[in-house]
Amino acid sequence: MRVCAETGCEKTVKSRSMCSMHYEYWRISERGETCTYTGCEGVARTRGWCALHYARWKKHKDPSVVLLHVTPFTGAAEGTRLRIKAYWRVKIPNHPMADKKGWVIEHRMLMYDRFGPGPHPCWCCCEELKWEPFARGASTKGKIVINHLNEDGHDNRMKNLVFSCVECNRKYSQMFQLMDQFGLRKRADTVSTQISIGRRRDRNKT
Repeated sequence: MRVCAETGCEKTVKSRSMCSMHYEYWRISERGETCTYTGCEGVARTRGWCALHYARWKKHKDPSVVLLHVTPFTGAAEGTRLRIKAYWRVKIPNHPMADKKGWVIEHRMLMYDRFGPGPHPCWCCCEELKWEPFARGASTKGKIVINHLNEDGHDNRMKNLVFSCVECNRKYSQMFQLMDQFGLRKRADTVSTQISIGRRRDRNKT
């Protein structure tokens, strides 16, 4: 069995004395094309993009998406909007919902600006909730969580946001997971459908 000619590689040869991986690298470099994304000089691999921008497009359908998995940098200008992990964050140091570094989770900012300091009822169980920060090890009872009705943390349309307690938010997410598991998500995956479910639940309580 012939092995790849590249130093340290023991994979089986595919072509030109190289394994499939190193052959692909050689084939791409031979074309000499660069990534078509503005400002990127990486080697083009798929759809005209380098591996990085193609991976971003494949996962988010947008090669410009940048997800930061660390604390947002402190030198950002006021008004800067970044998508960090699951949510959008905005740099507004003087906002009541801002953290110590001046960043606000966008959906919490939108709900606070529209409905005020509260308290506000949970949309599901009607428990009275307050705007309080979440701290590790501290109780979460009575604290406001903003629930995305369609479970898309990036969709901050006002009709997609509701006040929720931690427990109802958890149960709602579990419901969506079960819907995905049994193939029922398409029947109730729109914002309007979830709002109507909540309204029916409210009528039943009264």
